[in-house]
Amino acid sequence: MKNQKIVNIRAFAILIVVLGHSIILYSDSWNLFETTCKVPVLNVLKEIINIIQMPLFFSLSGFLFFYSSKKKTKSISFFINKFKRLMVPYFLIAFFWMIPIRMLINFAGYSNLSIVTIVKQILIGFNNGHLWYLYALFMIFILMFFIDRALQYFNSEFVYIVVFVILMVLSFNKVNLRFAFLNDAIKYAVWFYMGYLLNRYGNTVNLKVKIPTLIITILFLVLWLIFRKELLGFLSSFFSVLSIYWIFTDKSNKFINSVSDNSFGIYLFHSPLVYITYTYLPNVTPILVVLINFVGFGLLAFVLSCVVKRTRLKIIIGE
Repeated sequence: MKNQKIVNIRAFAILIVVLGHSIILYSDSWNLFETTCKVPVLNVLKEIINIIQMPLFFSLSGFLFFYSSKKKTKSISFFINKFKRLMVPYFLIAFFWMIPIRMLINFAGYSNLSIVTIVKQILIGFNNGHLWYLYALFMIFILMFFIDRALQYFNSEFVYIVVFVILMVLSFNKVNLRFAFLNDAIKYAVWFYMGYLLNRYGNTVNLKVKIPTLIITILFLVLWLIFRKELLGFLSSFFSVLSIYWIFTDKSNKFINSVSDNSFGIYLFHSPLVYITYTYLPNVTPILVVLINFVGFGLLAFVLSCVVKRTRLKIIIGE
């Protein structure tokens, strides 16, 4: 039986990711494409989305992993399943969707690169656009498989806390390993684990705790926007995720359910499409750019996901 609250949160998560991709051109921290238009409101909105989107996405995977961890799946079966679910789409979308689109628009990141070099970069998790998430998540699943086994063995609340502290400390370390996906996995593993813990303990939280958490969330977001300290950013992400899990409703809605069911496909198909807008329409009215990216390409990504799910090509989206 589906957890309707998680269905709703997943729909919200993919919608803010799509919105973030749709307005990233106007972010001061992004320089992959250039524009003469400055939109301070969209710049701030993108920064807030950045604080929330990936911690929330990884936490959802951790939340659902908690269910599967109770099935005592054998390690080989588990790893094969996650490879099919994440890495097969990673390679298929990279080679047959993202790279062709980038090459058609003469993507600057491919300047003076041979196709062999591009393929090598994809294999080691470099220059892979939005697909970095799949590679990192696959590595986190492997890590968490063993962590979960250790947690079940010790069965100690103290150990659960220690693991969270260790993962949090690792997320702050600016590691620079040769393979980018390992750096990303280390950075975001704490959010996956947070979702795991929210599934384990979330139902014990009462309303008296939830309301102050929302107030604290807003406070930390404001402080982070003013002072831009890394710790404030982490705390903003932490309390934002808590607030979303504790406040979201479990009421069902057909549109939300459909978006949630196709969230992975939307994520895979949408991001490369905005390259088209950012290449050919970078300096037009921002409202038009956002509408094309969010509504037009968002709808196209949704339709593509729905179509693929109903064919033998559904392996493209990990099904």
